[in-house]
Amino acid sequence: MRQHILRGLIVATLTLVFAASIIIVSMNPSYGDVKIEKDAPFRGIYIYNTISKADAIYMAQHETDFETESMFLTLDSTGGDVDAALQIGRLIRKNEGVINVRENYKCYSSCALIYIAGVQRSNFGMIGLHRPYLASNPQSRRSIERETLLMLQKLKDYVQEMGVTDIFYQEIVNTEPSNMKLYVGRDIEQIVPLHDPTYDEVTNSYLARRYGVDTAEMRARDKDSENCVTLAPDTSREVICTNAILWGLSERVYEERSKDLAKCQLSTEEQNTLRLTQRNEKRDHPIYLKLEACERKIMLGR
Repeated sequence: MRQHILRGLIVATLTLVFAASIIIVSMNPSYGDVKIEKDAPFRGIYIYNTISKADAIYMAQHETDFETESMFLTLDSTGGDVDAALQIGRLIRKNEGVINVRENYKCYSSCALIYIAGVQRSNFGMIGLHRPYLASNPQSRRSIERETLLMLQKLKDYVQEMGVTDIFYQEIVNTEPSNMKLYVGRDIEQIVPLHDPTYDEVTNSYLARRYGVDTAEMRARDKDSENCVTLAPDTSREVICTNAILWGLSERVYEERSKDLAKCQLSTEEQNTLRLTQRNEKRDHPIYLKLEACERKIMLGR
């Protein structure tokens, strides 16, 4: 369910050089090749053209905003600074960013390093992988060997940190810069899953708590809800179908009980408290737990 819902939502980040860059959708304040747009409760981020150190600095300047607001990033780029991409990627992962490459957009080389940083990632365009190279004046053999070893180790450590398999790293280091390997659309999921495994476990655990079941049952209901895409005649019915399955109810009972959910509405003060709470702590905040308990009591008829 999370996969098909995520895709539906997404359709309506000496110099090492990769051909890459990221996009954050916005017409609001921008810096260099980064644009940031606030549309509460999330930040839309568009990184494009060349990834640079200035882009990494600008993203870091907004880190406090990312701590309380969800990050949705769109990528479209052909190259840039690898160290900057790693800095941006780590910031994205720390703040659980969701990443998208739109149809007809591209995300090549160092951009791909930002792509794998998303806890959820979706590619409708094209992702290109190749080995980074040293952008500098000619150097001695010893210097090149030393710098290359450091570069490859840095990349390997980062890929492992992002929870992506070694296959992704091998595809990068074994592909000549002049012969980039391209992945169109969902082909990238062969080596980069739609969801980060650790984040997926965390999310499933929180969902199980919300719906009052164990994690195995939650995964089973999650899987069953995917059928709502084909069974429901329209979007509104798909939502009803999905929610009914997640609650373990018939659609009729779900619709009847959901009418009482307004009783669980938080006060303005409570909403503001949650809004200012760091996103990683929100779901365990007493106010959020109270809201979940209220919803469970109503939906499960307790």
